[in-house]
Amino acid sequence: SPCIDAGTMDLPEGISLPATDLAGNPRVWGGSVDMGAYEFNPVSIGESRLQPQTVAHLTAMPNPFTHEISITAQLTTAVSVRITVHNLLGREVACLMEQTDNRLSLTSLQWDGRSSTGDILPAGVYLVSLSENNKPVASLRVVKE
Repeated sequence: SPCIDAGTMDLPEGISLPATDLAGNPRVWGGSVDMGAYEFNPVSIGESRLQPQTVAHLTAMPNPFTHEISITAQLTTAVSVRITVHNLLGREVACLMEQTDNRLSLTSLQWDGRSSTGDILPAGVYLVSLSENNKPVASLRVVKE
């Protein structure tokens, strides 16, 4: 704005500059005053100390598959990890991995298209789900032919 730092401190005798503007901000900022009822106070942003967050990720090959599929999971630093397979009705049909003291960042496993009870599952679409610390963080659709 052209009003920033365009005010004057040369006031007639007996007139004083208020200590704050209408919003309660300091009236004099950086040795000068703005024109108008509100003083411009620039805000600086300090250096960010945030670390990039690791994102969980799933891949599967070959997809579609006939007899066996290789599933790779990129994990974060989660302690509890669970990889499950669900049918399109949302029912869990297989648990491929369940660890409560995980220290891995990458894991690869094979799924033969069978349920947790050993039954051969029919051809169709299945959802592979990765949960870390009991929260779903990644999912992947696989097709069994």
